[in-house]
Amino acid sequence: MKGKLIKSIGIIIALVLVASLSLIACQPAAPATTTAPAATTPAATTPGAVTATATTPAATKPATTTPAPKPAATVIKWKFQTHEGPDLVNSTKLQKWLVPTLEAMTDGRFTMDIFYTGAILPNEELVDGANKGVIDGFDISQGYFSGAKNMGWTIAAGIEPFIEKTGIEIFEFLWDWEGGKMEKWHQKQWDPFGIHFFTSVPANGVGLICSKDITNLADVSKIIVRTHSGAAVFWEQLGARTTYIPGPEIYTGLQLGTANAATWKSAQSFKDWHWEEVAKYLVMPAPLPWAAHQSYSSINAWNKLPKDIQNCMTIAFREFAQQHHRNYVDLDEKAAQEMAAKSGVKVIRWTSAADMAKLEAAKMYVMDWISKKDASGAEYINLCKDYLRYKGYIQ
Repeated sequence: MKGKLIKSIGIIIALVLVASLSLIACQPAAPATTTAPAATTPAATTPGAVTATATTPAATKPATTTPAPKPAATVIKWKFQTHEGPDLVNSTKLQKWLVPTLEAMTDGRFTMDIFYTGAILPNEELVDGANKGVIDGFDISQGYFSGAKNMGWTIAAGIEPFIEKTGIEIFEFLWDWEGGKMEKWHQKQWDPFGIHFFTSVPANGVGLICSKDITNLADVSKIIVRTHSGAAVFWEQLGARTTYIPGPEIYTGLQLGTANAATWKSAQSFKDWHWEEVAKYLVMPAPLPWAAHQSYSSINAWNKLPKDIQNCMTIAFREFAQQHHRNYVDLDEKAAQEMAAKSGVKVIRWTSAADMAKLEAAKMYVMDWISKKDASGAEYINLCKDYLRYKGYIQ
């Protein structure tokens, strides 16, 4: 009995131990202690940035539609010298009207620097200077060349003789009559010298101012006139002696008595030069009916220009010539009145029938003189006479 009890207790203890071990074995194991992993949240990216794990491509900017900037237009700049000083009407028109007008007409692609008398070259050297590229264009009275270039003698004479009856006729004769025959004649004379002819630029006649009283036309025989070429022939035919003095030196020549009188483009030009301070007798209207200078360029410089700029220059120079003429017509009488009022100038008018006949005879003599100089001069005078016949002024 006692042995059975001990045996039963042993069995019970064994069962309890087995049950406890079973319960322990069924509990979840405690997690092992490990190092926490690094954060997996990606750093913020700027819009459009692409990350290694991105599956949606970043948006792309549309292709630009703005055209590439055009290169700046090349500006063609000419050196242009005039035979006059900076304060004269012609020079003012060149600087203040012609240059800005050409700039505007060409959208800024063409301009000119204006140089005044003697600034780069003496007036007599402007043709050669243009041929050598020292200057590109120039504005001058042809009389400065006085036949040295063996061109038509009317060009050498420095005047376009005896056409003017009205301002309109001057330009009709130059540009329009018989398809521009006169302009073509001018260009033909300059072709051998590499010069392009723009236009004649007429004033209001070859005027005369004098330091001696010449109220009577006969008094002309008592004076020495500063003039040149065809105008010199005109005054010699009327009985005067003549000499030549460069424009900037005429004031001193009149003051010292080297000459008693001087020719230029009538009353306004005398006032521009201040000659009324030393010469108190002014002949009105200008005894020779049309004084002109001309505008030119080298043919090489001209040929390098685009056609549209050439067209602009032709138009602008023609308008410049017309403005120049209108200025002198408007200003001459006013200048004569001002010189009379402020400087005591006496205005002389040769209007008698006898005086007018003498003046006309002297003009015709000059025309015949020119026509005998060379073939081109004769051709020019024939053109002048043809135009005068066309207008009914001569037979």
